[in-house]
Amino acid sequence: MNNSAFTLVELITVIAIMAIIGSIATLDFHKYNTKAMVEGQTKELFTDIMFARTQALSKQQALNVVITANQYQIVDSTTNAVLSTKAIKYGVTWPGGGTSKIINFDERGLFDVVNNGNTAICVNGSVGDSAIYNSVVVLSTRVQLGKLNSGGCTSANISVK
Repeated sequence: MNNSAFTLVELITVIAIMAIIGSIATLDFHKYNTKAMVEGQTKELFTDIMFARTQALSKQQALNVVITANQYQIVDSTTNAVLSTKAIKYGVTWPGGGTSKIINFDERGLFDVVNNGNTAICVNGSVGDSAIYNSVVVLSTRVQLGKLNSGGCTSANISVK
C-alpha cells in the first residue's frame, strides 16, 4: 500500500515555521518602512528649504522658513503671508530647543550665519539612526542633507552627505 499523505504533525510544523518567517518579515518591513518615511520627510524638508532659498534669490525678496514640532511654513518676510505649510509626522529638533526655529533667507538667498550660526534640523524617528539621511544643515550659502552621528542635534555632530 502506498501512503503518500502528510501527517497532522508535519502540517502543523510547516505552518508554524511559515508563521515565524512571516512575523520576522513583517517586523523588518515595518522597520524599513519607518526608515523610508524618515528619509522621505528629511528630503522633503531639504527640498522645501532649498525652494525658499531659491525663491528668495530669484524674486529678490526675503523669505523665512518657520519650523515647529509638527509643521513648517514658508513665509514672506515683508508681508508675513504664508506661502506654503506642510505637516511633520516624525517631529524635528534643532540646537537650542525652543518652540520654533526660523530660518531667514535674505533677498540674495543667503542665510545669516553671523547672527544665527550654522543651523541643524534633525528628524526624529524610532529608526532615525538607521536612516541614510535624518538631518538638514543650513549654511550661509548652501543647504545640505546629513546624518546625525551621536550626541545632540548640532552641525558638528552631523556627517554631511
